Amino acid sequence: MTQWIRFERNGRIGFGTLQVSLVGKAATLCLLYAFPLLFLGDHPGWGGTLARVIGWAFAIWGTALYWWAAMLYLAQVRSLASSSGGHTLGRNPGKELRNH
Repeated sequence: MTQWIRFERNGRIGFGTLQVSLVGKAATLCLLYAFPLLFLGDHPGWGGTLARVIGWAFAIWGTALYWWAAMLYLAQVRSLASSSGGHTLGRNPGKELRNH
């Protein structure tokens, strides 16, 4: 069963925003360097070859770091869900309509 967690800023439940990780920032930096280098890698000669190799290295590292950051965010969400103590939205929408 899928359960949704409500993240509200007004503090009724007490959840804030997820903590930004340095891993995600590093992944963004890698990809910001990767794409221009991959475009430059399309030029002929040793400069293009060097740019292509470095660009692919940044792209692969950036992608791997993004997946790592995603796992860190997933761990944060699981931690919040387990500490919420039942503040989940797994209700039946039909039942809510009948009560109103």
